[in-house]
Amino acid sequence: MTEKTDSSSLEDYLRTLYGLADADGRVRAVDVARALKVSKPSVHRAVNLLAAQGYVTADPYAPIVLTEAGRKRGQALQLRYDTIEHFLVNELGVDPATAAEDAHGIEHALSPDTTERWMERFGTGAD
Repeated sequence: MTEKTDSSSLEDYLRTLYGLADADGRVRAVDVARALKVSKPSVHRAVNLLAAQGYVTADPYAPIVLTEAGRKRGQALQLRYDTIEHFLVNELGVDPATAAEDAHGIEHALSPDTTERWMERFGTGAD
């Protein structure tokens, strides 16, 4: 298993944390490791970086907790992903499995400005 710490990988961690979080914003590291197919030490390294950015709090032997900033950023990342995936499936007719994989790659290549314009032009996927 490889360690993921570049910015796109941290976005993957944050989006995954957002998707797995319970109503109180709590997530177990083991669940993140399973979802991303990485080791628990890799999750802990990424969580420490996200904590330094103010997106999560993490105490030893306790669940990871999304901060309000983490929830907002995670939601924005999920919306970006969903928008791209929706476009690929519904506008281009791409197979959903392929669209999911492609959306994952595309989401990290788009600038915030391009993402915003994409959403304005084609909708958010939540429409």
